[in-house]
Amino acid sequence: MTRIVALLLSLLLLAWGAGSAKDRLQELVWDFQLVPLDAATPPAFTLESLDGTTVSLAQFRGRPVLVYFWHST
Repeated sequence: MTRIVALLLSLLLLAWGAGSAKDRLQELVWDFQLVPLDAATPPAFTLESLDGTTVSLAQFRGRPVLVYFWHST
C-alpha cells in the first residue's frame, strides 16, 4: 500500500514540476524581453565538416538548423 501511495505522490510531483517548468520558461522569455524574429532567408554557404565532407546549408532546407561555431587547437 505504501508503494502505491509513494508512486502516486511521485507522479503528482512530476506532473506539477512539468507545469511549473513551462511557466518558468514563459517568465524567462518575459524577463529577457525575447521577441521572435521574422524568418529571413539566410545566405547560402558551405562548410567543411569534421570528417572532411562538404556540408551545404541548402541540404537542410525546410528543417531547423543550428550552426554552432567552436574552436579547437
